[in-house]
Amino acid sequence: MTTSSRQRLLRRLSVVLSPFAIAILASAYWPTGSCSIALAEPIRGKGFGEVQAKTDTASYDDVTGINPPVVLPDSLDADGYRLLHFEDIASYEYIYPDNAMTFGMGLSSDAPFEKRIPEPIRSLDSTEIALTGFMMPIQIGKSGVTQFLLVRNMMICCYGVAPKMNEWVQVESATGEPLRYYPNMPVRVRGTFAVDEQVKDGYVAKLYAMTAKDLELVRPREFRRGGFMDRMLGQ
Repeated sequence: MTTSSRQRLLRRLSVVLSPFAIAILASAYWPTGSCSIALAEPIRGKGFGEVQAKTDTASYDDVTGINPPVVLPDSLDADGYRLLHFEDIASYEYIYPDNAMTFGMGLSSDAPFEKRIPEPIRSLDSTEIALTGFMMPIQIGKSGVTQFLLVRNMMICCYGVAPKMNEWVQVESATGEPLRYYPNMPVRVRGTFAVDEQVKDGYVAKLYAMTAKDLELVRPREFRRGGFMDRMLGQ
């Protein structure tokens, strides 16, 4: 296959794959030196495979001015769980630490965690919440799932669109017992939330986690209510 043919194939794949998936495919398929995307050295704290322009990093002093104030709802369900949606916990721009790759999905800064994450979001750590999203199973068996990702929408599955770091939560069963799996339908997960940023091997492995006590389908009348899907899609 000629170099021009390879470039045309990469452009076609870019329509359906996330930038991260394209980089993995390119590094495996193209011999060293024949691909225009430099993969030999990790790009830390900058967009992956793109020219750095404008403000791709934020200094310690100006990072606090990037995001407007975050206001979270304080309503509770019948059992005392705080009712939240991804429109709440993803309502700010996540700023990566400067020792992690961003894959072109955000800014990075040398500011500490407490400066990069809004205080209302940090205050959710170790609190009991009920969060609505879609299930992407990690560990699944005949009787259900014990680990899964709760994501803002299903575009990660259908179109390979990489979610932002604050648009997914790593969830595991609080008791170790399987939870029922509902594919392609919004669910409300109840349990203990954690704001737990972890950097591993030069990338952010996770930002949010949750130990789930139970989950349920979102009621049909709420699903049909005006604007529900727009909020889940981030529109």
